[in-house]
Amino acid sequence: MKANLVGLDRLKLRAAQIKEVGTGTIRVASLSALGHGLVPRAIVAFSRRHPQVRISYQVRTSNVVRDLVASGSFDIGLAADEVDTSGVLHSVFNTPRAVCVMPKNHRLAAKAVITPTDLADEAFLALSPEDTVRVAMNKVFAAHGVRPRILIETPYGLTIAILAAKGMGIGLVNPSVIADRMIAGIIAIPFEPAVHFRALILRPPDGINSTLIADFTAELYAARNMLSPEE
Repeated sequence: MKANLVGLDRLKLRAAQIKEVGTGTIRVASLSALGHGLVPRAIVAFSRRHPQVRISYQVRTSNVVRDLVASGSFDIGLAADEVDTSGVLHSVFNTPRAVCVMPKNHRLAAKAVITPTDLADEAFLALSPEDTVRVAMNKVFAAHGVRPRILIETPYGLTIAILAAKGMGIGLVNPSVIADRMIAGIIAIPFEPAVHFRALILRPPDGINSTLIADFTAELYAARNMLSPEE
C-alpha cells in the first residue's frame, strides 16, 4: 500500500513538472542500436523547440529499458522486440532491414547485395544468440547450408561496426547504428534474403500524457522517417 502511495505521489509530482507551459524533465531510455544516431537526432530537434526542458537520457540494454519504463522511472523507451512487454504500453516503432558492414577495401565491398554463400569463409561478427535478428540469421544460413565462421559475439551492433572498420570481419547491423557516418572506413551493403530488426516504443501503463511527451515522441518518428524513409 505504501509503495502504491509513493508511486502515486511520484506521478503527481511528474504531472506538476511536465505541464503545458513546457517545464520539467523528460526521461528517455533506448537500446544501443537506436541510441547513438536516431535518438540523439530527436533530442536535438526537440531541444531546439523546448530549450527549457531537461532531458534525462540513458542508453541501456533492451531489458533494462523495459524495466525502467515499467517502473515509471522513465517516460519513453525504445527496446528490441524480444523484451517482455507485460506491464508496459507498446507498439512497433521501426523494422529496418539489416545491412552487412565491412571495411571499404574488403573483397566483397563492390557487390550490390551480400548473400549467405558470400559469407561462408568470412570471419563473422555476430549479435548475441538471443537476439531475434541473430535467430533469423541462423535460420537463413541453415537454409543455404552455410555455417558462418563466428569470430566475435556481442549484443551491440555498434561494436560490430567498429570492429568491422578495424578489419576484424563482417557483420549484420541495424542501419541506425551507422547513421550520420559516425564510423569511418566501412561500407554497408544490403543482405539478401532480407532480415529485419524490430524495435518497440514503450510507455508506462499509467504514464503522464503531456504536450511535451507527445512532441518528443513525434521527433522520434521524424528521425526514424528521415533515416528510413521507406518505413
